[in-house]
Amino acid sequence: AGGPQTPEDRRAALFEAAVHPADRVRVLTAVAGDTPFALSFRLRARPDEERMIEAQGVPVIGEDRKTGRMIAYFRDTTEQKAAEAALRQRGESLRGANALLREAVMDLESNFQATVQALVKVVEAKDPYTAGHSERVMAYSMWIAEEFGLSAQEMRSLRMGCLIHDVGKIAVPDAVLTKPDRLDKAEYEII
Repeated sequence: AGGPQTPEDRRAALFEAAVHPADRVRVLTAVAGDTPFALSFRLRARPDEERMIEAQGVPVIGEDRKTGRMIAYFRDTTEQKAAEAALRQRGESLRGANALLREAVMDLESNFQATVQALVKVVEAKDPYTAGHSERVMAYSMWIAEEFGLSAQEMRSLRMGCLIHDVGKIAVPDAVLTKPDRLDKAEYEII
């Protein structure tokens, strides 16, 4: 304590002082021990800077069968840990954004289906003679689509298309749409 210090003693003292106080006992025990070690710890490079360090060491046994030294390497992983933390944070942010997008898509899908159903009701109100026609066309089309092995997305598109296939009737005047006789050329053009 009071005598002259060797350069090795000064390095050891500087290292000990630089190890974060919460990690100090664990690190110094591992480094001074007589068994191999692998550990991560914090090192204060400067008072305002903390570095993350990964270390591995193996004791060197002397001829007298006692531990004389430790061969160790230390690797600064500060940037790697910061990048991993940023990546985790970005991943959490993306998961949150994806959840919001899924919710928005579900809302859009629900609104789209409600709009299609409203259009079907308007068509049926305009031409009660064909009430239920769109649903029957859809049911038959779904059976055929299943036999052809259409994908879920293709079946969804087909289902919606079947339901609104007569939507053009909304723009056709009632007198033309419900005319009991044959349509003349002008009426046919309207249809």
